[in-house]
Amino acid sequence: MSDVAPPPQLGRQVAIASLFMIGLRFAFRGIGFISTLVLVRLLDPADFGLVGLATAVFAMFDTLTEMSMQMALIRLPEMDRAHMDTAWTLGILRGVIIGAALAASAGLAADWMQDSRVTPIVLVLAAMAVVQGFENIGTTYFRRDLDFGMVFRYRLAGRLIAFAVTVGGAIAFRSYWALVAGIVGSRLFMVAYSYVIQPYRPRISFAALHELLHFSKWFLATNVLGAIEAYTATMLFGRIGGATAVGLYQISWQVGSLPIGEIAAPIREPLYSGYAKLLGSLSAIRAHFVEGLALVLLVVAPMSVGLGVTADLVWPIVLGAKWAASSPLIGLCAWYALFDSIGHFTHGIYIVLNRQRRLVLTYAPIIVVRFGAAIVIGLHWGVVAAVWSLTVTAALSMIIWVGCVLPILQLRLRDLLEPIWRTVVSCGVMAGVLLEWLPLTSDGAPLRVVGTRLAIAIGVGAASQIATQVALWMVCGMPAGPEHRVVQIAAGLWRRAVAMPLATRRWLQVR
Repeated sequence: MSDVAPPPQLGRQVAIASLFMIGLRFAFRGIGFISTLVLVRLLDPADFGLVGLATAVFAMFDTLTEMSMQMALIRLPEMDRAHMDTAWTLGILRGVIIGAALAASAGLAADWMQDSRVTPIVLVLAAMAVVQGFENIGTTYFRRDLDFGMVFRYRLAGRLIAFAVTVGGAIAFRSYWALVAGIVGSRLFMVAYSYVIQPYRPRISFAALHELLHFSKWFLATNVLGAIEAYTATMLFGRIGGATAVGLYQISWQVGSLPIGEIAAPIREPLYSGYAKLLGSLSAIRAHFVEGLALVLLVVAPMSVGLGVTADLVWPIVLGAKWAASSPLIGLCAWYALFDSIGHFTHGIYIVLNRQRRLVLTYAPIIVVRFGAAIVIGLHWGVVAAVWSLTVTAALSMIIWVGCVLPILQLRLRDLLEPIWRTVVSCGVMAGVLLEWLPLTSDGAPLRVVGTRLAIAIGVGAASQIATQVALWMVCGMPAGPEHRVVQIAAGLWRRAVAMPLATRRWLQVR
């Protein structure tokens, strides 16, 4: 692979696309946070557990059959109608297969949970799987062209529909069917909307079947492992403690993984699209990987670490008294999500450089060890012990993933750590200050007292982390790195904020 220089505007395009996707996640999390605040007071943990298990069954089949056709299309040098139509046709067939598998497994899912209410939920999701298969494949152009503004608009609209239907249904009926109705309303809307915002009109075709399947064959194996990773915990906890345990874990994960879901996860799509445009330059891909990882850690690591050490102050404020059992789970999930995200950050490199075989051969033993240990520990010592196991093995797998990607990128460990170590040290200082000097337990105190403790912890934690990070950066001579990029982004946003009122005043004067 040559070291052809990347287009100078690509970094800016990826940065803008990343901001759109981060903004989308912020919007999703904001909507989800408001939705959760409302729903946890209208529904019971068992309601979340019922729908959570049913959606986990759907998502498992969805992941197992996912061939990542959009990623294959994005990577193609030329994407013509034959590729697009074949991918759309395969999507329809996949939807039918998922729907049939879900319908056939509805009774088994109900038996597993020992709750007959699961069966009709799974059948509704089976119908939605078929409908979802008809989504317009033309939306791939948005990702290929780094037009993530349109991706933002498309996905946000679907989320708003889900929010309106779910909350409205919960207020009206106080039933888990409100959660199901939100899923149905969102999926029906998004399929229809995909043909409104993208003029491409696909048709049935198998013209490019061999070419697409050749690239995507390893995705099937990867997705089997991904399904095990994503849903084994849900199935395990459903067996250990039923719907209540599933509901506690899923809500704890939603809260604990908040920083990762807001920032680390959404930028993977634009980063992959950026990698695909740099296939002729390993040095450029390497630089984007290091810069992206360092910037993500600078932003999300302090929030994840802070959430991990203040979890016992968070649950009374966010969830309410009946969710007290989530206290140890939220903190563990914060650490688990952080370690897991760093490991998964490397996966785009394997895919874009066509190293899926190595990805699978690394992934498989990690999954076997991680969930083998979680199952044994969970069945003997319960849910909290199982999540401890998942957290420790996530940290170990993070080390393995980073170590394996270094030779692929011809990257020295020293060069990877150089822009990252200041963030690690500053997060350690923050955690030490909080644990040593502040009360971080609720102890049954009134909500007002708990809120005050949490506010103080957030202020002290942020101040200590930022001060340490800035001091270390200055001592090092303010090198180019994530701190410098944050300063650049902040300066650009400030200039835009100042320029906008000036432009408005000039427009009014002209008018």
